[in-house]
Amino acid sequence: MKKYLFPVWMLFIPGIAMSGTYTYQNTNGTLAVDYTAVTPSKTLQTLSVNGSTIATNCYEGGQRTPDSSDCASSPVYLQVRAFLQGPYNAATGLMRDDLRVAQRVPITDPYTAMGDYAGPAISTKALYMLATGGDAIVDWVLLELRNADNPAKVEYAIPALLQSDGDVVQAQTFSPGVTLDGVVGSRFYVSLRHRNHLGVITATALDLKTVSPASIDFSSPNTAVRGDFARVVTQGIAQLWAGDANHDERIIYQGTGSDTTVLMREILLASGNTSGSLNYIVPGYLNSDVTLDGDTIYSGAGSDATRILGNIYTHPGNTSHAANYVIFGGLTGLIQ
Repeated sequence: MKKYLFPVWMLFIPGIAMSGTYTYQNTNGTLAVDYTAVTPSKTLQTLSVNGSTIATNCYEGGQRTPDSSDCASSPVYLQVRAFLQGPYNAATGLMRDDLRVAQRVPITDPYTAMGDYAGPAISTKALYMLATGGDAIVDWVLLELRNADNPAKVEYAIPALLQSDGDVVQAQTFSPGVTLDGVVGSRFYVSLRHRNHLGVITATALDLKTVSPASIDFSSPNTAVRGDFARVVTQGIAQLWAGDANHDERIIYQGTGSDTTVLMREILLASGNTSGSLNYIVPGYLNSDVTLDGDTIYSGAGSDATRILGNIYTHPGNTSHAANYVIFGGLTGLIQ
C-alpha cells in the first residue's frame, strides 16, 4: 500500500469558517483539501487523493466535531407557542386581535426594516388576516436559532405570525409551525422576539432534529428560559413582558433609556396634536402601542404608560417598588 505524505499545514482549520481548495503534489499523487464554509463558524473539509475522496470532516471554531454530518444542512420544523402580555386576556385565554381588526398588521414583516432580520423581507397574504377566533393574527414575531456555544450569535432567523391562541405559524403559508430550511447542525438556543415586548430564549441549547417537529411552549411556566422572572405569569400562563417600546430588551419607566419617552415623543410630535397635549391619542401600528390595541395612549383609559409603570411596580424583583427599576429580559445582553 502506498503511503501519501503531505504537509501537516494543509489540514489546519482556522477558528473561523473558510472556503477554498488547496492542492499538494508529490511522486505518489495529488492531495486536494477543499474547505467549504457552511455557516459563519462551521467549515466542511473534504480530503481527496488523485480525485478520490478519502475523508470529510466538520470543524466548528477550529475544532473538529464528532460527526461530519454536523456540517450537513436539513430543515428544522418547530412548533412554538407564546403569549404577549399586552393583548393577553386572562378571561378568554386568548390574545386580543385589535391590530388585525383595525387592518393595521402589515403584510410585510417589520423586523427587516427594524434591522433585526437580515432579509429578504417576509410577506404574508391579506387572506390570512381574515381568520378569526384562536387563529386570528395578533402580530408578527421573530423566531431565532442561536449558537449552542454562544447564544449572542444568531445562526438562523425567520419572521412569523402569532395567532390569538399563542401558536406561531408560517407567514407565507399560514401552516401550523415554522420551517427553517438549510439548517446546519441540530443544537441551538431558540429565542422569540417581539417589537415592543421583551424577548424570551430557552435556558439551554436544544436538539431540534431528533424529534420533528420540535415543540417549545414559552407560555408554560415549566419551560425553562434564560433570566430571572423573564416572563410574567398570570393564572398559570407565562407571557412576554410588555413595555419595551424602544426595543432595547429592557423596560424602563423612569431614567435613561425610558420607554415612556418613546410614547411621549410619538404623541407630542403627532401632526394632529396641535395643542401639544399628552392626552392626545395616536392611532397606528407603532412600537409605542405596548398594549397592541392600535392606539398610543399616555394618560387615561388604556394608557400604555400605565401598563409600563404597572409592570415596573409589580415586578417580582422590584421589592422596593421603585419607579426607576429596570426590567431585564432573557435576551438582555445578547442582542448584537
